[in-house]
Amino acid sequence: MRILGTRDDNRLVSDVVALSVQSGASIASVGHRLIGKSHEVQVLRAQLMAEQNLIDEYQCDIKRLKKNRAKTAEKN
Repeated sequence: MRILGTRDDNRLVSDVVALSVQSGASIASVGHRLIGKSHEVQVLRAQLMAEQNLIDEYQCDIKRLKKNRAKTAEKN
């Protein structure tokens, strides 16, 4: 039994090669997009860490200011 019945062997080989090339190109394209997205995620993580560090600093500043305010209120 022949798959794709009426095609001759040369045409079948050509079609398979063409499909293989298209598949390879599609896979490469997806790979490039994934690499780009991975880089984007790394950049966003770095930004997030920087923002989290700022938040931590601000929270420490707030605690310090509250303590200073409480000490000042006790003196008065």
